[in-house]
Amino acid sequence: MMNHTHISAGLLESNPADFAKSRRENYEFFAGIFRSELTEIQVESIMNNGLIPKLKNICPEFDQKLFSKSINEVTETLAMEYSRIFIGPGKHISPYESVHVKDENGRTGLLWGESAVDFKAWVEHYGLKIGERFGSIPDHFCTILEFMANIVGEEERFLNESNEKIIALCRKVEVEFFNKHIGNWMAELFNEVADFSTESFYKEMSKLACEFIGTEKELVKVYQEQLRSFDANKYGHR
Repeated sequence: MMNHTHISAGLLESNPADFAKSRRENYEFFAGIFRSELTEIQVESIMNNGLIPKLKNICPEFDQKLFSKSINEVTETLAMEYSRIFIGPGKHISPYESVHVKDENGRTGLLWGESAVDFKAWVEHYGLKIGERFGSIPDHFCTILEFMANIVGEEERFLNESNEKIIALCRKVEVEFFNKHIGNWMAELFNEVADFSTESFYKEMSKLACEFIGTEKELVKVYQEQLRSFDANKYGHR
């Protein structure tokens, strides 16, 4: 799923549960695209579910010639590009937050830095499992996106139940987590990937992901204003 949605007060008010569903699906979508090399099953789904023409419609610069080839050829080409971008062995882009975000001493480039420790604490606090596909380092950007999808999914669930107190709590958690682990670095990461990628698919997907993070920044500002007028502090999570 890829929903090209912009933030507006009217949309938030008219159908907030559907809006939360769209946001959750977007977080899940981008996590799925960038989590690892795409499998043949994923590539076949992408080629057959209308995503390629939709991507071309949204991103006119998208070069879709690759997807006229066989599923096996597309899968191999994208796998090689994914490895070049995120794994190496040559120059590549680290997918881990603590490599990009400064710690309290102004240092970057550290695996298992302060950001990783803090993110792990969030995961443990909420009792969520982040899997083992990224090894022992927790703060892979796709794990962070998946965690945010879980939080937004909770908002979606309680919007459907019209539980205002819990909705306010969910939004408070979203604001805090987004500002701590997404809004301060991830748009720049996607910009870097877009510049570094030589395959149009990853280049344009990165641009869309960056735009989505931008719309989420707008929403966080809206939620912050709403929370100022709603006493959610008594429902604080820490």
